[in-house]
Amino acid sequence: MKFKYLSRNYIWLLLLSSVFSIPIFGQEVIGTIRVQGNEDILNLAVISEADAISLGHGVVKIALENGVVGAAWLVPTTDADATEIRMQTPSGTKSWKQALGIGDLYWWPYGGVDNDVAYSIIQPEPYAYVIAGGSKSWGAGDFDMLVFKSANIGSWGKVFGSPSFDICRSVRQTSDDGYILIGSTNGFGAGENDFYYKKIDAAGNNVWGYAYGTTANDNGYGVIEDTDGGFLYAGETNGFGAGENDVMMFKQNTDNTIDWAYAYGTEQVEKGFALVRSADGGLAVAGIRYVATEGNFDMLFEKFDAVGTLLYGKGIGGDQYEEARSLVALSDGSFVLAGQTSSFGQGGADFYAKKLDEDGNSVWGWAYGYSGDEMAFGITSTSDNGFAIVGETYSVGAGMGDVWLVKIDSEGELQWSWTFGGPGRDVGYSIIQDSDGNYCIVGETESFGAGQTDVIFIQLSVLGEILKINAPGVSDSIINKNINDKTFVKQKLDIKNISVNKTGSDLLDISTEIIQVSIDLKNPAVEK
Repeated sequence: MKFKYLSRNYIWLLLLSSVFSIPIFGQEVIGTIRVQGNEDILNLAVISEADAISLGHGVVKIALENGVVGAAWLVPTTDADATEIRMQTPSGTKSWKQALGIGDLYWWPYGGVDNDVAYSIIQPEPYAYVIAGGSKSWGAGDFDMLVFKSANIGSWGKVFGSPSFDICRSVRQTSDDGYILIGSTNGFGAGENDFYYKKIDAAGNNVWGYAYGTTANDNGYGVIEDTDGGFLYAGETNGFGAGENDVMMFKQNTDNTIDWAYAYGTEQVEKGFALVRSADGGLAVAGIRYVATEGNFDMLFEKFDAVGTLLYGKGIGGDQYEEARSLVALSDGSFVLAGQTSSFGQGGADFYAKKLDEDGNSVWGWAYGYSGDEMAFGITSTSDNGFAIVGETYSVGAGMGDVWLVKIDSEGELQWSWTFGGPGRDVGYSIIQDSDGNYCIVGETESFGAGQTDVIFIQLSVLGEILKINAPGVSDSIINKNINDKTFVKQKLDIKNISVNKTGSDLLDISTEIIQVSIDLKNPAVEK
């Protein structure tokens, strides 16, 4: 132990001890730290974050498995590959080295002993990220909404939900610097699953939460803030509309009442997975539709005015399977969709990117892949007017499935590509380009971590060079070790080996087939 650090911080520990000497019962668990000690591995539950103390070292309130609460803080060591944790316990101050999975992001609740996943990432301010998804390791029941912020100052983590299933699929920052979450719940509401939407403040504290839907199955995927401070939500319903499943969209007023709600669809299946505001102030949804006459699925794209009136709809695909999972709106009024195709690629499923003009006409389409399966889940526009697409590949990489990142230019031409992963399944669901130009990916990993699946965060430079990977059990030093022993693999792919196919005429106008139905529902159920 290095007593020079202990003496420097001992007075602070005395001041903090009265705050930290409370029982863990009823405290909010925001993460875990897994520490390799001299005798055993300790799993410390982080239940709050205090102010930083001298030299900027983070202080956290922790609870041992026996319920004892104490203070822990990080101190530097002479070993570049080690971090030292010091903790105040009833038997004195103890120290452990080589903390696994913490590094400078120790407060991120990447995962516990069960399943944890991230579906959405945003950057609310420089050097800060807010990530949302679901957690089965913490919370009230099956899965719960998981949302957390990692920043140099002011990090926090929260779980929200019922004793049943709850999930967050998208997070957005609001005009008051808080956050809006959208997903699904079957713990409260009208039916099986309902839209679950929640407002939290800048510190992650609950403001309100609602469930809205039919007595059947309804799921929320996309949210944007409206110009009047209300919110617009999009997803799917099979309890209302024209057919088996339909796209569902509704407007929430500032007093939390429902302004309007519609289902859009045919007698077949339509689902909305992404919602954006278009350059003309309207709305656009991307998803999937079923074509009974052909017996397959196509990408679905629907364009609306600002109050939800359908303007046109498009089916995009070939004679096999296509779906759109993500969507970006460009300043010239055009759109780019990302998902997968089995009609136009080399084999199995391939990444599929499709650009439409403001009227829904085809501009270009590309399939990227190998002979196995590749599925795209997230897309972002980039500072060079191109796009970055993330998902998973089963053709190349280290294991069962690996995170696959593809960078394309403004015309869809492939520029470079990387894979990341280990022996289990690793997948990227969401990607952004941050204020420094870096690419930030979140998803889930089976290869590394504390539980069955865990949140993974990958950061790359503007050229795709890896900067950071974090998950439980994956600190920078552990990553380097795993790279050396081939457990973790990061690979820049030779784009000559990637099948790139430009698609032809693959777009069908389905506007006349889609029926817009007004949904007459009661007020949403208030979260208890």
